[in-house]
Amino acid sequence: MTGPTELAGEQAQAQVRAVKETAEALGLTWSLRPATVVATTGDQPMAVLDGDTVAIAVTSMVGTLREGQRVYVMAVPPGGNFAAGRVNAPFSQRQTLASSASSVIFSVPQTVGFVRCSWTARCDAASQIIVLYGRINASSAGAYSYQWSQGNNNTNSAAVGTATTQWEVGLVTGASAAAGRFGSGTVDISSWDQGVGSLSHTFSSQALGDGAANFYHRTGGGIYTGAAPYSTFTLVPQAGNFIAGSDFLIEGV
Repeated sequence: MTGPTELAGEQAQAQVRAVKETAEALGLTWSLRPATVVATTGDQPMAVLDGDTVAIAVTSMVGTLREGQRVYVMAVPPGGNFAAGRVNAPFSQRQTLASSASSVIFSVPQTVGFVRCSWTARCDAASQIIVLYGRINASSAGAYSYQWSQGNNNTNSAAVGTATTQWEVGLVTGASAAAGRFGSGTVDISSWDQGVGSLSHTFSSQALGDGAANFYHRTGGGIYTGAAPYSTFTLVPQAGNFIAGSDFLIEGV
C-alpha cells in the first residue's frame, strides 16, 4: 500500500520530469560538450562534437580558433552553437640521458597553452658553468630576444640579447665543476597554442662549480617572434654535450 509520503514523492518526480520535458521542447535547456575544430575557413569555424560525425558551425567566444583545437561547445537553442572554452589536455614528457647528447628535443602539442620545462643537467665542456640555450621549432633565425640578471656570490651582472639565434634560458654545470654537481632550473613559455607569432618566456636557474665562490643564480626572460605554429622546444648547451644522467622534464596544460 502506498502511503502519503511515497505518493507525494512520486508526484514530485513526475512534476520534475514534466518541467524538464517542457523546457527541452521549448528549447530552454543548454548543453556543454567537448568538440574538435575541423575547419576555420568560410563564415564560421566548424567543429565535430565528441561522439558525432557531422561538423557543425560554431561561434567562438574564446578568440581565434584553429584546426585540431579542442574546445567546449555550448548548444543554446535556438540561437546556435558557441565555443565557450578550450580543452587543454595535460601534457608531460621526460628524458633522462643514458649517454651524452648534443641537444634535447621535445615535441609539444599545438593544443597546449602553457609550457614548463625543468632540468638537472651537466656538460662535458671544460668549464665550471655552462649557459643553456633554448630554440623554438629548431629555428636559428634571428628572432629571439632576452634579458637576464645574475648573482655570483656578491657580484651582480646583467645582459641583453636582441635578434639573436636562440634564447638564453639558464645554467648547467660543466666538467670543471666538482664531481656529481648538476645545474638545475625551470623555463616557462606562455601562449604556446595562440599562434600569434610571439612567444614569451621566463626562467630561473642555478649552478655550483668547484666551490662556494662559484655559485651562480640567473633569472630572466624574453620573446620569440618567429612564425607560428609552434611544435618543438630544443635545449642546447653553450659548449660540449649533456652527459649521461642529465634529466629533462617538460609539462603543459
